[in-house]
Amino acid sequence: FVSFVVVGIILLVLVNTMAMTARERTTEYAVMKTLGFKMRHVGGLIAGESLLISLIGGTIGLGMAIPITHGFQIAFPTIFPLLPSPKWTILLGTSAAMSVGFLASFFPILSISRTTIVDGLRHID
Repeated sequence: FVSFVVVGIILLVLVNTMAMTARERTTEYAVMKTLGFKMRHVGGLIAGESLLISLIGGTIGLGMAIPITHGFQIAFPTIFPLLPSPKWTILLGTSAAMSVGFLASFFPILSISRTTIVDGLRHID
């Protein structure tokens, strides 16, 4: 249960980050649309950035969690018995990070797709 709450909080933080990024780049996205970029290309840039951020965060988190868990197992052997980390745990963590990244890109892509070129070029931050 706690892990779902943590993943939900991370999702909200990443959604906020991606929404701020999309809002700051509204003019740039409008220029790209003006130059003939399709919405799938612009959306791909937003989704790619979101996936990259979440993948880097997930990699750093997993990279730190494994040695810390091992350290706890050595320091407190009665509380944390020495158990091997199964491979599916790493796969599950990476999948969760990628899912969060994909979900976080949905609202910014939706917002940019609804913005017309004229409104985007008129937008000043």
